[in-house]
Amino acid sequence: MDLRKVIGKRNSARIIIFLACLFFMAQTGYGRPQKENIGGLVQKLKHRSLAVQLAASEKLEKIGEPAVPYLIKALKDKNATMRKNAAEILGTIKDVRAIAPLIALGNDQKLEVRMQAINSLVEIGPAAAEPLAGALNDKNENIRLTAGQALKRIGEPAVQPLIALLKDKDSRLRQSSAYFLGEARERRAVSPLIVLLKDSNRSIQTAWIEALGKIG
Repeated sequence: MDLRKVIGKRNSARIIIFLACLFFMAQTGYGRPQKENIGGLVQKLKHRSLAVQLAASEKLEKIGEPAVPYLIKALKDKNATMRKNAAEILGTIKDVRAIAPLIALGNDQKLEVRMQAINSLVEIGPAAAEPLAGALNDKNENIRLTAGQALKRIGEPAVQPLIALLKDKDSRLRQSSAYFLGEARERRAVSPLIVLLKDSNRSIQTAWIEALGKIG
């Protein structure tokens, strides 16, 4: 018996089986997060059992970016627990697609959901600074407050967008940016604040004086 031929046949069979497995995985998507799996996990975020919620959250965090559209949709769910958990996971994933929906969540009826929106925006970090600064002009007071609190906690990366807003045409934006720059005690804002003390709006003049007083 020629052993080389036997070994060669066995190796060929193994190669064929291996290639067949690869083909099966490619066709079925085996090993990749499936849409239905992601959707099912998101639904578990409002399960009565906290353990089930935590397990689903952990899996969604590991899935990462593919789960983001599902989680963003979940921010509008009727269930407050679902909204809060989805917001928390989006903060962990740190995908910029979640910034605008999280800012909008600042108007949620539930305080714990609004607070989680702030926490998640802070987690996303510098990328959220400019959209948050723009949200200081939102018609909705809750969204303005959410944006302001998040900017305050983001800190240094939020300074430049706020300084830029000191020259905005909207008086409310100028006033809000002055206030939060004062809260941040950011010395880079001193010169822009001094230059703009000639603003015709008395309320803004007061806000800038107060901000300069806090900066020292």
